[in-house]
This record gives sequence, C-alpha cells and structure tokens, in this order.
Amino acid sequence: MNITRGVMVTVWRRGPGGKFGDGGSLVDHEIGPCLMEFGPTDDVDGGPAAGDDFRTADYADGRLYAPVGSDVLATDVLEVEGVRYRVKGKPNVQRYARSNRPTNLIVRVREVTG
Repeated sequence: MNITRGVMVTVWRRGPGGKFGDGGSLVDHEIGPCLMEFGPTDDVDGGPAAGDDFRTADYADGRLYAPVGSDVLATDVLEVEGVRYRVKGKPNVQRYARSNRPTNLIVRVREVTG
C-alpha cells in the first residue's frame, strides 16, 4: 500500500522509570504518513464484567496503516488529529502473498469515550 497522502501520528510511550521504581514521564515521537480505517461504534453498558463502574461508554475500533519499520508497541497510545487511541494487541506486518514482501504495519486501535 502506497501511503503518500496520510496523516502524521504522534506515538506516546511511558519512558524509563527512575531508580526508586517510579514511572517515567511520557515521551513522544511521530510516525507516518499513516491511514486510519474505522469500524462501527459499539454502545456498551458498563459494569464489573466490563471493567467499568456502571457507566455507559462508546467504543470505536479501527486500524492504523503505518509504514513498515514504524516504532509502535502494544503499550503505546496514539494521537491522530487530537484524538487519542489505545493500541489493541501487538502490531503486525502485512505482507504480499506471492513475494512475502512487507507492505505496511497494521495497528489495531480503540478510542473510548463516555
């Protein structure tokens, strides 16, 4: 996939902690150009089974298509045009079926509002 007119994405990651075990500060870097693809929005009633405190939330799942070699981890938070998304699972590299040549990095993301 040739991504020439995509958007730049900011990747937020927790930096290394201090010697006393405290969490590090957030550090960021940019990747791109990337494309975003979204699925339908799900309305979910929260509760203990959903990990919420009995509130209603909207979940929007999507995929980010980034250039091969982009630095994205499963624990990162991505910011696209001012909206933050959590990475769902490990990013994987999509490959052509015949040549096995890598085409792009696919990152599943989720935005939670509500």
